[in-house]
Amino acid sequence: NWFGLNKPCKVDYSVQVPPECRLKVNGVSCDITVQAFRLVKEKFPEAMLVMSGSGNIIDWGLTQNKDIAYFMTLIKHLGLEGSVYINTFSIDKEMPDLYRLADVVVYPSSSEEPFGLTMLEAMASEKPIIVSESGGMPEIIKNDINGYVVPKNNHEALAEKIIKLLGSAELRAKLGRNGRELTERMYTKQIYAKNIVNAYQEAIDTYPAKGRKSRFSRRGMVSQDIS
Repeated sequence: NWFGLNKPCKVDYSVQVPPECRLKVNGVSCDITVQAFRLVKEKFPEAMLVMSGSGNIIDWGLTQNKDIAYFMTLIKHLGLEGSVYINTFSIDKEMPDLYRLADVVVYPSSSEEPFGLTMLEAMASEKPIIVSESGGMPEIIKNDINGYVVPKNNHEALAEKIIKLLGSAELRAKLGRNGRELTERMYTKQIYAKNIVNAYQEAIDTYPAKGRKSRFSRRGMVSQDIS
């Protein structure tokens, strides 16, 4: 969920939104995001929300169309039709632009996220992110360091942090830089792959030798130097 573009724009659902008027929200707890956005609009009337995702989210299940219809109804009920845009965007071409244009990224998952790729994408894009107390995300996102953690299904807490970030460009920049530095230090593809290899090697080394099958031996381990 991305908020806070400084340029005002009104959105007609029948047309494409120009790039300078886009913000993003992933398809996670979108109803909480929409309710939070209503409160955000009271403080920042020109804020814009774009709800984006792929055409078919694998782990959404058979309720995707029904859920989207509910979001649309909620948006209309809250009088946000002119400030919210829903569409799909290409991951490799359009999503980087959305991250670049966003002021804040929000990922208020209501399920137990094991990790959350959006979290890494936001930090790599040097953007502050707000996540929920879900799964492994609070282990990475730290309040006032690289973002904020809010209770699950609490739109008021989410809105409070969004408003705080939109009100301070200096704070957004600081949290964004910290997130980028953390990504470069711990979560590049090279570092991540090396850590996985090391984890497997540690498991092999600590496994009792008498119970170890030949295919798990050091001699059978295939690795590549990625340092």
